[in-house]
Amino acid sequence: MDASQELTATLAEMPHQGNVPKELSLFASAECRELHCQCHRLVDTVDAATVTIGAIADGPHDMPSFLLR
Repeated sequence: MDASQELTATLAEMPHQGNVPKELSLFASAECRELHCQCHRLVDTVDAATVTIGAIADGPHDMPSFLLR
């Protein structure tokens, strides 16, 4: 949990860090990003000055289906 909190704190200074998840590139906008922290995936979006964390998931998932839930 501490590592995930440290990672989310870095989003204030570098909101566009991470990669665009390949399984979401057609599904979501280019502002959707993915960061990895140990065995977790953090998916966030950036809109102007706001970073919204959409999910913190453990391990691989079918992300489009996971995020629609």
